[in-house]
Amino acid sequence: MKKTNSFGIVSLTRFLLTCEKADEARRWTPIFFALTIWLIFQFGHEYKQTLSGDLSWVSEFHLALFFAAELSIVSAFTPDLEDNGLNFLLQGLPSPLYLFVSKILVTCIQIVRIWLPLILVHSSWFIPQGYELGTVWPWANGLLTILGLSTLGILLSALTMTTKVREILFPFLFFPMVIPVLLCSMESSIAYVQQDLTTAQTWLWLLTGFNVIFMTLGLLLFDQWSSQQ
Repeated sequence: MKKTNSFGIVSLTRFLLTCEKADEARRWTPIFFALTIWLIFQFGHEYKQTLSGDLSWVSEFHLALFFAAELSIVSAFTPDLEDNGLNFLLQGLPSPLYLFVSKILVTCIQIVRIWLPLILVHSSWFIPQGYELGTVWPWANGLLTILGLSTLGILLSALTMTTKVREILFPFLFFPMVIPVLLCSMESSIAYVQQDLTTAQTWLWLLTGFNVIFMTLGLLLFDQWSSQQ
């Protein structure tokens, strides 16, 4: 296969999404898992329009999103290991970074499919005062959080892809490394709920900075990793 006939990022992303859709378990398990975690949090929990209630809402939402995202990311490269598909993709691409970017886009789409029903169900049950879904901030904060989780998650998934204890090793590496993303997102959410827009914006800019760092680190390390495959 010639390099000139290889997939573009958009075409490759569509191809990877088609592969993901073929596996019903990978499509629906993270969504149901997130909603299950949310239901567990709600069992016997009565929210009140207080600072404590608002903080509980923010923390429980982020925890449910994190665990569901982890479930979606840990096996991101599993379909590519079948029939030597990964080597086929890498050989047909102008750069292995095409695969990295496409995997991030696919993972972002998958996590958005988790995030949207989760936040809609979560908000229908209880929504803190001042938290307005019709404004730009909740969506900007959510998308930057998803991008940070996806970028670092895809990098770690690739690095642990051939490890026999991947399902055990990945969570131990993933959680401490995404703490900056979760911390910025939660602090920004809390400040927004408390109508402290200056602080919320500051944390949002910090979250953007971490995304830039993770993307740069991912591009450098993934290129090195792919050369060893």
